[in-house]
Amino acid sequence: MRGLKCSTPLLLILLLNLWLLGSPPSWGFIPGSKFIAGQWVSHAGSGVYVVEQDVVFSSGSDSLTLREIWQVNGEGQMRVTVQAPKEWPNHSVGGGSQFTAGGGGEAATGVIQFQSVYNDGHKFFVNERGRQSKALTDDFVEKYFYVRNRDSFINHLLRMKVLLPLPPPPPAPKVAKAKLKRDKKGDKNREPDSEKKEFNYPPEVNVRLSRVGGSIAYALGVPSPVEGEPLPGFWIEQDLFFLRKFRLPSKVEVQADNYTAYAHGLSLPHQRTVRWNQRSVQINIVKVNGLGRGTKGSEFSPSTLSQPIKFQGLRDPEIAQSVEEFYQRFR
Repeated sequence: MRGLKCSTPLLLILLLNLWLLGSPPSWGFIPGSKFIAGQWVSHAGSGVYVVEQDVVFSSGSDSLTLREIWQVNGEGQMRVTVQAPKEWPNHSVGGGSQFTAGGGGEAATGVIQFQSVYNDGHKFFVNERGRQSKALTDDFVEKYFYVRNRDSFINHLLRMKVLLPLPPPPPAPKVAKAKLKRDKKGDKNREPDSEKKEFNYPPEVNVRLSRVGGSIAYALGVPSPVEGEPLPGFWIEQDLFFLRKFRLPSKVEVQADNYTAYAHGLSLPHQRTVRWNQRSVQINIVKVNGLGRGTKGSEFSPSTLSQPIKFQGLRDPEIAQSVEEFYQRFR
């Protein structure tokens, strides 16, 4: 009994330590949204990049893969050209690709042709009426991976009501005139009556710890109700500050996995999944080249667009509808 009494405090301490180690992540320190956003945008690189990626559309046992060639200079200057992969018949590397969609029955000749420039918050493209432009919406999902300015990213989240505006700091207290005192040698030294202290914002209600893809992440946004419509939010991985998932006000969801580092400080997810209206598309990075800051930037001018958008001859109606919706809404 005596030995048991002596070991009881030690046992309690051990159990307390085990409980703390196994506590949920909500016990951890949560930084402010500005810090989290600043860490994320530090992965957006610098200069111009050329990014090749495959977009895979699936319907049952059928699938269609389109190759996108992106030229990117941050979210403010982007350009995309869509073409068929090299293994397609009649492949061309120009502004459009012609292919033959056969299989089972009579072959159908199709044309895929898509080019668009994104500049200064607008999308520029060509259709049968000539060159057109329209304001970009929140559904332009590609931009969130190339935002280089923290305040710009925060403004996106504020506009979508993912975050709430921070309250203004209280006015600084008036500092009384400094008193003068003399030391033993008779020198005058200034001794302020009070010191100005930096204002610490209270914890943000729209920032919490959560899990995504098996990792702990900072969740930005109001938690979705158990029963009800899912609310918009952004999930940024805790340790590496990678954007792992986001949900837009339109209920579009994007999952981003397997980040890879590229030249000049750019990190991109090797795989992404875009989900909307019970449809989904897989995006896989093929190649990334960093061109640095030496480019002229003429590729981001709307005047370089000449070919109208065309998606014709796709045999599978489900895939055809997915392609049309994807490039109308998200590109």
